[in-house]
Amino acid sequence: MKKNIKIVSLLMLIFSMVLVSCNDHLDIKSYDDITGASFWKNAEDAQAYVVGIHYDYGRLLETGSGFFVYSEGRTDMLKTGTLGPRLTGRSEGHTQTALLGTGNWRSFYNIVHHCNLLLKQTPELAFETEEAKNNILAQGHLFRAMLYFDLARIYGAVPLVTEPTLSFEDEENYPGRSSIADVFTFIKADIEKAISLFSSTDIEDKNFVSGLAAYALKAEVNMWTAKALNSRENPNKEDLNTAISAIDEILNSSEVSFETVYADTFNRAANSAGEYIYANYFDYAEDGNNIFPSCSVRAVNLPSDVVDTFPHALVSEGLSSISYGDYIETLYDASDLRYQHNVFNVPDSDDQVITKFPGYIEEAENRRYWDNDIPIYRYSDMLLLKAEALNGLDNSAEAIVIVNQTRNRGGIGDYSGATDKLSVETEILAERARDLAFENKRWWDLCRAHQVAKYVPRFMENRGDDASAESVWDFYYWPISESMLLSNAKLEQTAGY
Repeated sequence: MKKNIKIVSLLMLIFSMVLVSCNDHLDIKSYDDITGASFWKNAEDAQAYVVGIHYDYGRLLETGSGFFVYSEGRTDMLKTGTLGPRLTGRSEGHTQTALLGTGNWRSFYNIVHHCNLLLKQTPELAFETEEAKNNILAQGHLFRAMLYFDLARIYGAVPLVTEPTLSFEDEENYPGRSSIADVFTFIKADIEKAISLFSSTDIEDKNFVSGLAAYALKAEVNMWTAKALNSRENPNKEDLNTAISAIDEILNSSEVSFETVYADTFNRAANSAGEYIYANYFDYAEDGNNIFPSCSVRAVNLPSDVVDTFPHALVSEGLSSISYGDYIETLYDASDLRYQHNVFNVPDSDDQVITKFPGYIEEAENRRYWDNDIPIYRYSDMLLLKAEALNGLDNSAEAIVIVNQTRNRGGIGDYSGATDKLSVETEILAERARDLAFENKRWWDLCRAHQVAKYVPRFMENRGDDASAESVWDFYYWPISESMLLSNAKLEQTAGY
């Protein structure tokens, strides 16, 4: 195993000591107030609860019903593989309606509830130091901000729930959808609270959020409010500058560094990867799922000189249900080292392999498992996000200098195209796709640039042209399910559905 089994033990402690009851108005499960009588007794309980929140967040990211459905699966980076039927749903095809392909935010609000409970109970517990208590509280605020950021990007206006649900609520107290502006005001306040509570920006364990992860989220949130929530031509410059300042906190830190060899970034364990700021812990042996999408081919179909180089299925397995998208063939120069590391075309075949996350071979089972820790934030992500912000501030020259860092690491040399603002933005989009392929960044990148329809034709066909000045932004958002509307009369359907 990659990590001490203590994590599993702590999780078992959490889930064996709590009782659950249903609460319909957000379609979530919540802890009954009887939990307080048996659990929230000491600092160790709070620490165990933080571990559980990290674990639950990781389960949101699993393939199939996980975060690829909300992000990468909606883009030009992935498509249905030889066997299917992954990535054939209405969300990936952008054909959702008020009744079909609707979203259910239960899993997000369940973890929001856990964050709220952590923040409510922890101040009452005795810790050896105030610093230790504050670090627990910081993680609660940061995760709550991360979850609301995900909810706001997926659904737009969402209910803001800031207290744990400990009993059934009266209908008049059910929350409605807060405005997008109010949601982002809350997110930003939670991030600032987290930053103020973390004792330092040191990273003790990259499988846990930290002060640097808080700055990474701050950068990403401000890039979103600067660009996605404004027109392409007129980003909010104050937010762009705030994002740059947050990114500089990371780039100037000694805790993370730019890997000179791209392939060295993607070790199975986050703590062995210099670029990782935060990566959610994952171990197949503990969870039982493959975490990353993969299109595998039988080892017998691979040339003998690469059979031990690329992640491949062993002889008992066939092709997987996810493949990389056609856009990738136009995205990478053939000499790009990142292409050679991320994807592989099987000679004399239409078969393909996504090779970015190697996982491991279990010879006894005749299988390969994709079980790398899940990268959430890493150095080059922040580096290219800074280039995007600089370009938005009309500093294309400095943005190109940054882009050339990742281009040269990939072996494709300096950028030599047009240097006007929109051309450089197009290159930054492409470079982020090359460097961050299959890391759940592409959908959000396209949304920020209002360029989904340009790169994802099925979006244009079914939802409209997001680059048009007359277009409303609402059509990026998911509808909510009929069951949610029926259980809470204060909820309104997402605009556009």
